[in-house]
Amino acid sequence: MTRGGCDTWETLAAGVMVAGACVVLLSFDPHFFWRDDCQIASVPLFYEIHRALSQGEWPLLTPYSWVTPSLAGEYTVGVFSPLLVLTAFVAVSLGQSMAGTAAIYGTSLLVLTGMGAFRLGRGEGLTMPLALLVALVAALNGWSLIWGAANWTSAGAGFAALTWAWWALNRQVAQPDQAGRLVVAALALTLLLTAGWPHTVFMALLISLWLLLRAGKNWHPWAALTASWGLAAGLSAPAWLSFLES
Repeated sequence: MTRGGCDTWETLAAGVMVAGACVVLLSFDPHFFWRDDCQIASVPLFYEIHRALSQGEWPLLTPYSWVTPSLAGEYTVGVFSPLLVLTAFVAVSLGQSMAGTAAIYGTSLLVLTGMGAFRLGRGEGLTMPLALLVALVAALNGWSLIWGAANWTSAGAGFAALTWAWWALNRQVAQPDQAGRLVVAALALTLLLTAGWPHTVFMALLISLWLLLRAGKNWHPWAALTASWGLAAGLSAPAWLSFLES
């Protein structure tokens, strides 16, 4: 497969490998993802997201919390993230225990992280085995497992979106005149901006600057990335405006 090729089946294989590693972890400890903030905040939020969507409303407010009745007012809750909301809804819909729901959600984030990291590695010209190694390291390192997937799930969602955003930005800089790549980059950045984790947003900004500096004096990548960020900022405005107001 050439640099920047599709690698569809290989990307899916990377996700399966990450999921398999999570299954192994859960075979030793079924409550591996059921800990700390995931117990007291994230999983209850998933059930509230499921309740609201099942009743035909977006989970902006909740009558069941005296601490955070306005879910939309907390950036880290991530209720404007299609990635977080859809994953949470599916995880709860599968009807598992709360620990099982946490496992499904955490594993899903790690799978997405690994797949994005694999595509990023292939886009950088890595061989298939090295790209698979990058996928496993990105998804199964201690930070991703313990902090992102089992504690602050918005951090896990942000990092999962970051791997795909980096891949999309790479492709856009390589061919800045393709409108399709601009749209893909903007959508990936939108998922990143709505995930609820500001640290990965700052990381994406630094990555964008590094990519532009690497591109040299060619103004086309600068215009393309500016357009992608501008479009993503517009699509994610409800999320980051709540962050500025909080």
